[in-house]
Amino acid sequence: MRLAPALLLTSLTACSLLVDLGGLSGTAAADGGVSRDGSGGDVGATSDAAPQGDAGGLDSGPFVCDRTQAFCDNFDDPGDGGLQRGWLRALTRGGGSLALLSPGLASPGALGVMVPATASATAASATMTQTFAPVQRLTLDFDMFVESLPSPGELAVANIQIQDDTSSAAIDLYMGAGGTGLYNAVGDVSSSSDATFTPTVGGWTHVREEVDLPNNRMSVVFDGRADRTITVSRDLSSIKPKTCFLLMGLSHYAGQPSVGAAGIRVDNVLVNTPAL
Repeated sequence: MRLAPALLLTSLTACSLLVDLGGLSGTAAADGGVSRDGSGGDVGATSDAAPQGDAGGLDSGPFVCDRTQAFCDNFDDPGDGGLQRGWLRALTRGGGSLALLSPGLASPGALGVMVPATASATAASATMTQTFAPVQRLTLDFDMFVESLPSPGELAVANIQIQDDTSSAAIDLYMGAGGTGLYNAVGDVSSSSDATFTPTVGGWTHVREEVDLPNNRMSVVFDGRADRTITVSRDLSSIKPKTCFLLMGLSHYAGQPSVGAAGIRVDNVLVNTPAL
């Protein structure tokens, strides 16, 4: 598998062709000071047509958003036109769409993301973006339900970056019918690492991403399993953090191979900046 360099994701936020779904601007932390408990029910409890699947060792207990995290969203707040408050921006392009769907994982709602089949020359995306204060280590956890995998081609799912004025350390999770991978980049130097794991269509998968500058490590772990882990060692000493960035959804970049239509649900997004 090969995908466009993760650094290209940053440029998406400034692209004039992207559509800003108004009313979604917010602070870089979860606003409101209220605890958001996603304990509204078990997987599939709210609809006969609900995603069932195998939770794959996930903790499907209550998911609580509070001020101890850098950012979190369980997509259970119907405000802002059905998308949770707190994200910096919601963006769609090339026929991609974002919507609040029910159910999520052990909670009423989840973010539904869809992109249509897309030709090589066309960019298509449906993403949520957020920025954070500069840190040396950034972790992202989320639950993903695969409605359909792209075939052919691959789509970017979740990108996190620690940036300075001229460079960044970035990892980009991507998925296709043939499996998943981690595209990692430091400055303009990038590489790709593939996993033998393909998320189950019709089931939930837990994903954890980490960029760790002091330990020169980038990683993606699926369902907390060692045999579903991609770890990349890179020299990250040149990065002097000025800001951190999250892009989540589905993205296809113009110039990449054509890609088939795909859809996912995202729930229980949690960003932490752990102490070193």
